[in-house]
Amino acid sequence: MDRMEVMQSPAYLAMTPSGKRVLHIIEGMTSRNGGEPVALSHSYFMARKMTQASSCKAVKQLVALGFVTVEADKRPNTFTLCDNWQSIDADEAKRRMALARQPKPQRPSSKPPKPVKPEPKPMTVAPRNMRRAPSLPTMPWMDDGR
Repeated sequence: MDRMEVMQSPAYLAMTPSGKRVLHIIEGMTSRNGGEPVALSHSYFMARKMTQASSCKAVKQLVALGFVTVEADKRPNTFTLCDNWQSIDADEAKRRMALARQPKPQRPSSKPPKPVKPEPKPMTVAPRNMRRAPSLPTMPWMDDGR
């Protein structure tokens, strides 16, 4: 991969800074590994001052834009550099970035749904905050002779 060609491609220009940073890290590790696929965990990116959320989003971008492929169902992730980014124009790059930004659909839960609470019954007694007459005993000098 020619670095200048990559940096001028519409796919690279559409990437976020964290995507560019993760690509740089993967390129460096691949070159040290002799061009072979590289196994990197999210803790590797976190050691390079990236949050797990930003590295996850960046990997999603790289896959969507065709810079890397990730072996499915392997931990740590195994990254392979690829050249699919060369066939992407500016409009396609924007569309793929929008798809990469969309959240994953929520998995269905195995728990049963919570029951719906019935509506409360209307009150039949007077509410507690109504003012009541004081229940103090009357004093002999206040007695009106009853």
